[in-house]
Amino acid sequence: MKETYGCPSKALARKELHDFIKESYPVTTQRANLRVLTLLGHEDHELRQIWDPLGFKRANITTLDKDPAVIKKLLQMNLGINIHEVPTTIDSFLENEGGRYDIINIDETSQFGYPQREAIRSIAHRGLLGNMGILATWYLSRREAHYTKHWFDKISEEQGSKTGLKERSDLISRMICGIMMDGMTTYSPHPLARFVQEEYDREYGELRAKVEQVGGESDKVLHCIISDKIIRPYLEKCVKEQYPTMSEDSCTWAADLLYYQDIGAYFSQAQKRFYYVSDNGSPMSLDLNLFSRPLPENVRWCDYGHLKIEVMKASKATLFKAADRFNEVRMRATGASLAQRHFLGSSFVKPEKLSRDDALMLLKSGVPSEEILEAFPKSYTKMQLAAFKAHLTMGTYEKRVV
Repeated sequence: MKETYGCPSKALARKELHDFIKESYPVTTQRANLRVLTLLGHEDHELRQIWDPLGFKRANITTLDKDPAVIKKLLQMNLGINIHEVPTTIDSFLENEGGRYDIINIDETSQFGYPQREAIRSIAHRGLLGNMGILATWYLSRREAHYTKHWFDKISEEQGSKTGLKERSDLISRMICGIMMDGMTTYSPHPLARFVQEEYDREYGELRAKVEQVGGESDKVLHCIISDKIIRPYLEKCVKEQYPTMSEDSCTWAADLLYYQDIGAYFSQAQKRFYYVSDNGSPMSLDLNLFSRPLPENVRWCDYGHLKIEVMKASKATLFKAADRFNEVRMRATGASLAQRHFLGSSFVKPEKLSRDDALMLLKSGVPSEEILEAFPKSYTKMQLAAFKAHLTMGTYEKRVV
């Protein structure tokens, strides 16, 4: 358990979240009835710096933690909030949660890896955020988890792009917005799959067999991939049949607009991004998104009981205008309109000698021994760091390192 999360740079980040909430929900009486899901940790800094000043009712605030010691301390503090102990990871709670929250604050001092991605997927699939709600995510900016590093390398290879700190930060922001846009299709078939059921089932079977061969993703994730591959072209074909004079770009945008109808897609209507360095030297990224759903346009696909999709009595001009507006909204997921990431400062004061716990934390985060030796030459020898690393691999320190 970390001693405190009360460093100045973290307080500035909380202030930005405070202001973003106030801008999104300007009426105090409205905020009093909003439901919050957060990761409070073992202190009440967040309550005092964000929720209490904004007039949130503590009874509407729920916090999660998997550390029994943290749960015990929170209960002893009698904070008046809802406290849940989760058995493993946050996504395990979200997968089974049936409620809906107006603000979800995932404040983790971890890398963006597979569990973090699955947590966001659970929020999107189960519709755990309200029709208008804020998702705040906090992740380590460097030393990515293996899953994320593999994803970065794949994207950079496909696009011929760089994978520097800024590019990696932008990719994570895009992934968050993209997953939320996928809505229920993150784990379930698209509602239109029934119109192309035979093709869908065939593609699903082939892709599932390939995944099982390499021991890859869970088969429930495949629906998003297949929907994108089959449903989008089908919708584009339908739009072209009904509006033969529409341009190629407009047909694509209109098909995308229809694709996201009725799947519970979330779209980022407002966004702010920040980064700071904590008191232990960890660079942290904070993404704030105000998501809304459904799409505000009255352009929809209709089911007439046969294999045909029509746009609901929309003129070509109406459809084009709606598709053009939608194209602007979705730009956050493509990276074309991400908010600039602002630096909030650093609370880190470099110690002359590195403590054993900090050395273990750096090694566990993936920092090479050579970099630690260079930064803290008076702390440990190369052999000592190698021994630490070996014990981390064997899990010797698992119960002692937070």
